[in-house]
Amino acid sequence: MAPCRDGYRRGIGCFVVIWLVEDMETERMDMIKFSRLERNCRQPVKEEMMHYKMAVLGNCSTQHLAMAVKGYAYEMQIALDAFDADYDQIDAQILNTDSEFYDFAPEFTVLFMCSDSFTQASRISSSEAFSFI
Repeated sequence: MAPCRDGYRRGIGCFVVIWLVEDMETERMDMIKFSRLERNCRQPVKEEMMHYKMAVLGNCSTQHLAMAVKGYAYEMQIALDAFDADYDQIDAQILNTDSEFYDFAPEFTVLFMCSDSFTQASRISSSEAFSFI
């Protein structure tokens, strides 16, 4: 468990993702900031950093999300090893106990669901889907 800005203790997955989302709400996520997060992923890990393992599974492309979270974690002095599953591999990775997901043994998992998949699954239009939000 890691301390958060608000003084509470949360699991590291919540910690990193909440900070990233809070910053994205207050500061536009532009290419300059994304480039900085991408550079952070190539920085050497410092010995004093906390180390965690994160898996990102999604029904759409998730490599940019995984890179942004990992880069942001580096700014928060957290060394994050990330497993990014291939496109639309949630079921294959979770249901097969011999999968790369289980071999990686993440400490937390981010499930990223694309809204287009929700509309396809329920056969409603995007405008109908957003009317529920």
